[in-house]
Amino acid sequence: MAEFEVSWKKIMEEGDSFQRMSERLGSYCETIRKLKRELPNELGEKDNSIEPVLDQIEEQLEEEKKGCLELYEKLQSIAEEYKNAELIAKQKQHRKELSDQSKVSEGKETEQGIIDWSKGWDNIKELAKALGLTAFETAAFLRDLGKLIGAAGMEGMKQSDTDWKAWFMKYVPENVSDYTMLGLLSFLSILGISEKKAKKHKNANEEEWAVNQNEYKKGDYIEYQDKMSTMQYGNCPARTNACEVIAAYNALQSLTGGNGTEDFPDLLYHFERDGITAYGELGTSPQAIHSYFTENGYATKMIAGKQISSEFVQEISDQYTTYIMTAYNDQSNLESQIHTVSITRERTVGGDKYVMHNDYAGAKTYDSLEDAVFEYNTGNGEPISLIGIK
Repeated sequence: MAEFEVSWKKIMEEGDSFQRMSERLGSYCETIRKLKRELPNELGEKDNSIEPVLDQIEEQLEEEKKGCLELYEKLQSIAEEYKNAELIAKQKQHRKELSDQSKVSEGKETEQGIIDWSKGWDNIKELAKALGLTAFETAAFLRDLGKLIGAAGMEGMKQSDTDWKAWFMKYVPENVSDYTMLGLLSFLSILGISEKKAKKHKNANEEEWAVNQNEYKKGDYIEYQDKMSTMQYGNCPARTNACEVIAAYNALQSLTGGNGTEDFPDLLYHFERDGITAYGELGTSPQAIHSYFTENGYATKMIAGKQISSEFVQEISDQYTTYIMTAYNDQSNLESQIHTVSITRERTVGGDKYVMHNDYAGAKTYDSLEDAVFEYNTGNGEPISLIGIK
């Protein structure tokens, strides 16, 4: 007996057959209605015995048409679930192959790290999907991203490094949307770390993690990034650029009750191979953080830009238990840089509290997620993206 195989394409094909059937039934209904209009003229007078029969046939056809459409919609929904599950499985397999076969090293090696052009477009597509962008919004987002990359490249050729940095710091706040900034960070993950260097960092970071267990107790939140002067992430010390990885680690402590299987050096190693941006000079892409949790079976929702409103933040607060926010420390001054923090919902006698971890002041407590998001850095900050996780 041939093996029966279910795939999202086959389910979708079955759904399409029900849609075609509903269209045929709709055509039959139209024929019945035409008969009802024309028969009285043909017979010379209205035939009361025929019309009820035609009414009954039309009603039955409409019911069958409705049933076919319902089946079509259900099968389309099931096909989408199968398709998403298949995509996640393929992504997991792809990442496993990268790890097992050290495919990261296939990128072009430079003095700073590797350049893997294949990552850029894939990561941007994942970001657009995570944000739920429409085709129109994605096109506009790609246009703006291309404009930014083109403008930055032209300025880089014309000016010294110092002048280019001054231009970039002024250009971004005035011209770049949050979507485009996230897209830039996703694109710049083409500038990564070789497998050899990542393994070297992992070994050294594991030693430091073990030596400093009084400071970094397993299951505890990491609250003071600036103390990580001896740990390495990319081409920088972790105290300067690992805030996204710390946010992911702290989120895991909340989600697992402190019993997660990955220590902090494991996460540094993971994101050095998949997510680090510009060799670590710009930290980690928030899209890579979102992908990490999605691929590990957590339910997630990511919003950015105009999506970050009181309504959507409240929705994420209600539906998720742990959150990761990336924000400008001061949107009007890019030199103040970008910071990423985890926020956990804590049950207290007086009601839920929201604790922001690894804020510049350590841990900071707010009465609501909305307060944490919009009052970050005493209100001077500006959220770029927010991820809900459960």
